[in-house]
Amino acid sequence: LLVALILSTAIRPSAPGWPGDWSVAFCDVGQGDATVLRADSTTAVLVDVGPEPEPVLDCLRGLGVRSLAMVVLTHYHADHVGGFAGVAARYEPELVLVSPLASPEAAARAVEEAVGADAIRGARPGERLTVGDVTWSTISAWQPTAPVTDDGQGESAVENDASIVGVAEVGEL
Repeated sequence: LLVALILSTAIRPSAPGWPGDWSVAFCDVGQGDATVLRADSTTAVLVDVGPEPEPVLDCLRGLGVRSLAMVVLTHYHADHVGGFAGVAARYEPELVLVSPLASPEAAARAVEEAVGADAIRGARPGERLTVGDVTWSTISAWQPTAPVTDDGQGESAVENDASIVGVAEVGEL
């Protein structure tokens, strides 16, 4: 009995149904970002996707996400949108909210080709969008007035400055 008592305190069973009742998850996508906001038991809002599709797709699958009602792509650098085509092919998001600065142009074109122009909309400061338990408020979506000059790689600091900035509320969080 003593051995059973010691073992029961030393060995903890894992909780069934990982990750359990979650509201927000940050996916490990390597260099880049991917944040998942739970709209309901099987629907989510995704903010950025990371550079490759596999890590974010694995994360979404592990969270039990079956549909993406909205994807927010903060800006078009590869570490934020590189895996978007794979995500779009699997989940066919209803709305893709993007930075008003479509630069680098090749990345902006790839996003549009992945879902079609009808699903894409530029973010507007002050807008408030609700998807299930998620409320997204766009704080900033800056459009530069001067021409963008890149670093020869198709990216510059201007895209970072033009990123969508928002506040997400998920239920009480």
